[in-house]
Amino acid sequence: MERRAFLAGLIGTGVGPSAPAMRVTRLLKTDGHDDLERLQRGVDRIVRLEQRSQYAALTAVLPGVIAAVETAIGEASGGAQRHVARQLGTAKMVAAFVLIKHDAPDDAKTAATEALRLAQGADDQVLVTAVLRCLAEAHLRADDFALATDLAIEAAAHLARAGLNEPEAVAVQGAGLLTAATACARSGDRVEATRLLLEAQRSADQISSDHIGTVVFGPTNLAIHRVAFEVELGDPRTALRHARQFRPEIGRGMEERRARYLIDVARAHVLMGQDDEAVKALLAGEAISAEEIRTHRHSRAAITELLHRERRGATPALRPLAARCRLLGAV
Repeated sequence: MERRAFLAGLIGTGVGPSAPAMRVTRLLKTDGHDDLERLQRGVDRIVRLEQRSQYAALTAVLPGVIAAVETAIGEASGGAQRHVARQLGTAKMVAAFVLIKHDAPDDAKTAATEALRLAQGADDQVLVTAVLRCLAEAHLRADDFALATDLAIEAAAHLARAGLNEPEAVAVQGAGLLTAATACARSGDRVEATRLLLEAQRSADQISSDHIGTVVFGPTNLAIHRVAFEVELGDPRTALRHARQFRPEIGRGMEERRARYLIDVARAHVLMGQDDEAVKALLAGEAISAEEIRTHRHSRAAITELLHRERRGATPALRPLAARCRLLGAV
């Protein structure tokens, strides 16, 4: 019941105006400029928390931020209303990504669809594209690979048609291409996945940063995805070869992406029967983002598989890791 109420709150049902929302309502009746900045800071914070895999902190504040911005949008007008709509669209997109993490793709689609309506109303084509890609990710989580691919490709094409080429637009376009490539890889289509990956590479070549606005995309993220694609396509040996060529785990920032990369390295080791190396990769990921490792379905599946075939004493760190992930009782 608690989880259901939380998920309902993220898609805007069952949650009334919170204390932060009431404070925003009062503020908007005085100095609107300051209030817009406060809303912006709140939305920027939840974006950062999602990108850092700080899910406990994110889920504690996200419903309140959404409620505050929903209240504000009714008080704003003109250009301010478009600005608030943009912030609410971004917040709903973050909510959709959280719902995907909670394995609730249908609710994620609802949140993303609402975010898309808001982005279109704000006439923010970069955000429209980012939300289309988020919607594709929701369908990807639901294993609807064909629709996920179509949505993600449309997301990338949308910006091309709009003729936007600033760094954030290129990053969003590249992220859409990576989502499309991931969907193709999961469906077993190596040819199309490779073609889309090469397109994404061209986007990555145009930017030097891996973190632009609400998007994490760039040369590092592209290299991370190369490992994931080979795991999805069932070629762990090639995945590990890519991993040896590129070591994002030793960098800084991009906690969600770096920990996610190590999950894929661990999955490759599991497929190769290299259990001790798999555990080491997961422990390295846990040091970067404990919440990502302990909650992600792929890391939990890998740990469960390792427990099933465990030879006592061979991987001494496995059971403590499984205990931290609350998986010992499930085997």
